Formats: sequence, structure tokens, C-alpha cells
Amino acid sequence: MITWTYAQPPYIGTGPELYSDLVLAYENGAKYIAVFDSDKNYTRGILEDEHLDALRRFWIYANNNPRTSEYLSDRVAYVLPKGYGYGFRGPDDKIWGLWETDAFSLETSIILGSKLEQYGNKLDIIYNDGISLNDTGVYTQLMFWNGTICDR
Repeated sequence: MITWTYAQPPYIGTGPELYSDLVLAYENGAKYIAVFDSDKNYTRGILEDEHLDALRRFWIYANNNPRTSEYLSDRVAYVLPKGYGYGFRGPDDKIWGLWETDAFSLETSIILGSKLEQYGNKLDIIYNDGISLNDTGVYTQLMFWNGTICDR
């Protein structure tokens, strides 16, 4: 999910920044990429021509650069609780965009920052929506939010 970069207009980064984010997500195995297109009051879209051009260029890129299974090797996953709605923009980000950060979201932000430094783009952040080790064959390790670690 690509969301706001700024808390005030223009909210989102430039077209070239959006394109870079789209390619990064794609190259790291994203199955879906959603771009949040609304202002603070949900009264208008925020995507300009440069953003729409970035989406068009990304579509061309993705069609001309099919992924191989190499991106799946040696990946690890940090597993969040089902339905957890933290924004991941920093330790003070709101939960579901509404509630102030709590001790869990602060701890999660710190842990994920450390894991991202350690694993870089080999780290996926996934939700515990009934997953089992059998469903996650691409990961060499699952690190659950409660401290449980499962190695494959």
C-alpha cells in the first residue's frame, strides 16, 4: 500500500518517487500494489498527471519484466496479528489512521526497523490470517509478533 508521504498537500511524493516505489514493491514480490488517492477530508483525489504517468510507466515495466522465482529465495517474514492496522510510517503513526500509537505499535515499529536493517528487501511483513508453515513455503523463517520464531 502506497500512502501519504506528507501530512499536508501534496500528501504524496512526486511521480518519479511513486514509480520507484512501485518498481521496488514489484521487484520484492508484491502481488498487489494499492495507491491511496484521497485528501485528508476524502473530498478529492490527490494523484496528478505525473502520478498517472508513473502508473502507466509501471504497467509497461511490469509487462516487459516478468519476475522469476529468484526473488523468493531466502526470504523471511515478520507476522503481525490478524487485522492489525498500524500505518508503518514511524513509531508515532496512528492505528487505522484514527487512534494514537500504543505500546504495542511502538514496540512493533522498533522491532521492524531492526529487522529491516538486518534483512533488507528479503523481509516481508505479513498478517496472521490463519497461515501455517505449510502455506508459507517461500520463507526460511517466520518471526511472529509475540516472539515465536519458526525456522524452516
